[in-house]
Amino acid sequence: MDDKGYMGCAFYVQAHQDDWQFFFAKQALIDLDSPTCKVVFVYTTAGDGNPGNDSYHEKGWWESRECGTLASTLRAEMTSEEFEPYVDKLPLPNEPFAWEEVTRNGHRVVRRVWKNTVSYLVRIPSMSPLESGGEGPSLKGLHEGTLKKGFLLKSIDGLASYETWADFGETLWAIIDEETPAHLKGKDSTTDDRPRIIVADDSKVRNPGTSDGHDNWDHYETSLAVKEYVAPHGGYSIELYSTYYTNTDQRPTLSGKDLKRKQEIYDAYRDTFVKKLAMYGGDSAKVMAYCNHEWGEYGTYDAYWRWAPSDWAEKDR
Repeated sequence: MDDKGYMGCAFYVQAHQDDWQFFFAKQALIDLDSPTCKVVFVYTTAGDGNPGNDSYHEKGWWESRECGTLASTLRAEMTSEEFEPYVDKLPLPNEPFAWEEVTRNGHRVVRRVWKNTVSYLVRIPSMSPLESGGEGPSLKGLHEGTLKKGFLLKSIDGLASYETWADFGETLWAIIDEETPAHLKGKDSTTDDRPRIIVADDSKVRNPGTSDGHDNWDHYETSLAVKEYVAPHGGYSIELYSTYYTNTDQRPTLSGKDLKRKQEIYDAYRDTFVKKLAMYGGDSAKVMAYCNHEWGEYGTYDAYWRWAPSDWAEKDR
């Protein structure tokens, strides 16, 4: 569809290829079900991709996760019978996604389009060498300036490099600005068709993560980049969601059709991920066990949501 036909636009800015299926599937499916809503998925990392580091980051890992998330996107708008023939075709550029490399903020990035969806694959590796020795989260290191001296952070596909935190954040803004339909720009907070940005809650109180008191570093740093380089531009409603929200008594629980559809899109992700990794010679049994464990932890839950306050972009810099 031409952008002029869209009555709404939703940006799901996330770190990993299974985030939207796990944490906010119900809302994403509402948007995907509306042909007049443009849905843009921005995946900031390569999905724990760091080949050669250990058995978890094995060859084909990030490529297979990308195939999985594209499979989820297809499955959300297809019956199981319609979806099945596409599973083996997903790595190809135009089966069925239109594929191109585009330039945003001077950086080359892969963009895939299908129906009312656009997927950006930024492909930052999860881990990078640190000046203090060893490896640490790439986005955290870029943000704090702790990456190894002389190390240039590159996307895992080699298409782009990021010299500074601002370089990364401004690239996210360039993606969002480019994809926002012109007639939806500049909307004030009283309009129903104001574009929305959905991103993990950066609050360590509301979204404390697991044992270390904050959300996953990739989630957290992606949110901070949106907070610092996107939100200040205005014109967007910011929706914050919990990820590893620890108080299960307060987490919404899905049931009925909502749970069934969430399981369908996650199964599409998992099964495609496993199948593609096996094609690379990976340990498909390990991945199946990993995915099933993740579903057991988070499958029946929906995200705990809040609207970002009007001064969100100015707080806790």
